[in-house]
Amino acid sequence: MKRIISCTASDFRAMSGREELREAILASEGRVVMAQTAVGNECMISGVSNAEMIASFGADMVLLKVLDVENPSVCGIEAEGGRVIEEVKRLTGRLVGINLEVVGAHDLAYRSGTTLSQETLLKAIELHPDFLCLTAYRSKPGNTTEAVLNAVKLVREHYNGFLIVNKYASAAELQGEQGYEDYIRCGADMLTLPMPGSVAGVYVENLAPVAARIREAGGLVSMAVSTSQEGADSDTIRMMALQAKQAGADLYDFGDANQNGIAAVENIFTLSVAVRGRRHTYFRIGQSVNR
Repeated sequence: MKRIISCTASDFRAMSGREELREAILASEGRVVMAQTAVGNECMISGVSNAEMIASFGADMVLLKVLDVENPSVCGIEAEGGRVIEEVKRLTGRLVGINLEVVGAHDLAYRSGTTLSQETLLKAIELHPDFLCLTAYRSKPGNTTEAVLNAVKLVREHYNGFLIVNKYASAAELQGEQGYEDYIRCGADMLTLPMPGSVAGVYVENLAPVAARIREAGGLVSMAVSTSQEGADSDTIRMMALQAKQAGADLYDFGDANQNGIAAVENIFTLSVAVRGRRHTYFRIGQSVNR
């Protein structure tokens, strides 16, 4: 097993599943970078998909947002529906995952090809992603702890791969959340928290105990910037990244709330240099996908 930060494209292709990916992230000691792309958005640069763009600036893992798993397509990627994920993997040389939105108010019943239900989960699995992510927006009615817990249970009935759970929260909700241990117990491998400074009232001192609590329960911790600060200046991103590392992040997650549905690509590079230095950053961005 290699650390994520030392993996080549062929290493990623050879990963055998949930436990190997978990151990590879843990062994990287807080230096793994993931970036999201809203797959229907126009490409930042003509002739280059946004997935390729974020990979080329240092992302180890690419998360496809708002992917309709019933009719999957990614702007800038030419492939038949069933081969879209395979093609994104081939072009980026990275681990590629699919996000499904939790809509608790619908009790996980079928709603669309981008939201979690048994039907869409099975469709997503057929696309052979390297990992899955569940996102529950705090602004959506019904996204309670119980609803997210039921979502995790549903996924684990059918999927044995790596699972990230992102339940958006305010600072008060972050501290008051009672479900962290239950999410991990029912099968979540990684829980996502906001980066310090990305949500009002969230800072190292009140975030670190939450991260420690997740770790003690056996989970990994992702910390995300998903408040349009994906497009902030580099100094801001550098500060947030170092504070997230201080608070105990295993992985840093860039959201899609910026122009073209991806983070400002220079910010991916900036964060990468800040948390893992030029050596590992240049290894990632300079490496051929044919290795």
